[in-house]
Amino acid sequence: MRALKNLLNHRPVQASPSTWTTPAALTDSLVTPGVLTIAVFDDSAPSAFYAEDGRLIGWEVELAKAIAQLNGLEAEFVGGSFDSVLDAVTEGTADIGIASMFDTMERQKRAAFVDYFVGGTGWASSVDSQIKSSNPCGSRVGAVVDSAQYSDYLVRVSNKCTREGLEPLTIVGYKSLSDAATDIETGQLDALVADDPVVTYLAGNSFGRIVIADTAIEPQPYGIAVPLDKRIIRESVLEALQELSSDQTYRNILGRWGVESGSVNQ
Repeated sequence: MRALKNLLNHRPVQASPSTWTTPAALTDSLVTPGVLTIAVFDDSAPSAFYAEDGRLIGWEVELAKAIAQLNGLEAEFVGGSFDSVLDAVTEGTADIGIASMFDTMERQKRAAFVDYFVGGTGWASSVDSQIKSSNPCGSRVGAVVDSAQYSDYLVRVSNKCTREGLEPLTIVGYKSLSDAATDIETGQLDALVADDPVVTYLAGNSFGRIVIADTAIEPQPYGIAVPLDKRIIRESVLEALQELSSDQTYRNILGRWGVESGSVNQ
């Protein structure tokens, strides 16, 4: 595992033993006493998605449940689109938000973050396509609305095409990654761009219809979002992640879902 201090210029707040909170102080800070209310992007396999029997599953779901359990809390998930996760945290309807969300300076203006993973951006396309991140100009490329790929990365890629005298990208926003995958299979989209674990999962479950075109582009930390004024919650989440890391639970969760390459030291 790679230490976050080697990857970030901005680091999550570190809690010392003298400042760790008591369960009573934590409970008083929650939306619902005794419950950790967790906002998630619920259409983002393998991070968080619904199984055929209707259960919410995924490696981020398991990690959030473990964080709640270590703090003596029940876990209650509020599913929604990617952009709804940070909104729920900032509006005070969720205690934390977890959605494979890059911990960026821009997002730190809205919430505090505890980092728990490092992931890059990947490209997926149809099996017959030759598109890659190195030759995307003039293509229709999809990404999740409000994701870093949609609002930053693909914009920069498109601008580079324009500077080189080539056709810009047509950037298509999606609320649902499964819809983007369907549009690739039907030829309405040339490629989709998302976090590496998501791209790998989509390709692996497409029966060969979707392939990985590129991976590990611009790796960044994922952060669990916490309200800016809830230091108690932030420290409790950090404590739990440190404990989960020390007893191997953290790595075991990532390993079960095949995403252990993005693990970090707490």
